[in-house]
Parts: sequence; C-alpha cells; structure tokens
Amino acid sequence: SPGAKLDYTCIGDTVNVASRLERANKNLGTTVLVDANTRLKCVEEPAFRPLGRLLLHGKMSPVEAFELMVEPTPLDADTQEFLSLFERAIGHFQRCEWNPCFAALAQCRGLRPNDQAVELYERTARRLSTDTPTHWTGAIPIEPT
Repeated sequence: SPGAKLDYTCIGDTVNVASRLERANKNLGTTVLVDANTRLKCVEEPAFRPLGRLLLHGKMSPVEAFELMVEPTPLDADTQEFLSLFERAIGHFQRCEWNPCFAALAQCRGLRPNDQAVELYERTARRLSTDTPTHWTGAIPIEPT
C-alpha cells in the first residue's frame, strides 16, 4: 500500500561477528576488519594484514581477523617486512613464547612507531607473560567499546 513502511533487519552470527569486528577497529587502530571466511571469499587479492585470533566480547570462540590494507599493491619492502614481523610476533604470542614475541614487536615498533595493534599485543603480552591463563587459546581479548 502507498506509504507503507518496510523494515529490513539482518540477524545471525555472521552479522553479530561483523558488528563486533567493526567495534574492534577502535581497539586495534584499524579501519576495516574481516574474518577468515570473508577474506577467503575475496575474488581479487587485496592485501590483508593478519591480526591473529581475537576474543570478541560476547563470543565463546576466538575469531581469526584480518585488516584490509589501504596501501597500494604491490606492497613496498618496508610494509612487507612489517607484515612479516607482525605475523611472526602473533605466532610467538599464540605459543606463549614471550621473549621472541617482545623482540618481534620491538622490530615492528621500529618500522611503525604508532601502530595501535602492536601496542595492544605488547600490552597484552606483558600482562600474560607473568600470568598465562591455564586454558590458553592464543587469542587476544578485545574489550567492548
């Protein structure tokens, strides 16, 4: 009928995860985050930065997250080195290898001194290195914003 109002609502786990990833941008200093399923469905190969497993507020299982890179492709040598070091740091973090994690994060800081994700991993690794949880998932907790 004329003037009828329609209401469209998206629901479900996918929308829930997308909403929480969108809010996680604030914690990580990123703009666009996607999960592993979305990354795999990208037809063209944009550059993604792995951010590791995130424990999002309200989720029981960690979500593998990736930042959509805004740098033009192909990536320059400094960006490639930063991504490689950051991915190495995440691997050490997930295996509770604190000293190598700190070393890789320090190298990342040398390349990108103001990177918020590096800061978050450093802060969390510092806290966890003295008190690693018994049931470690390798996920970095993301606080709700």
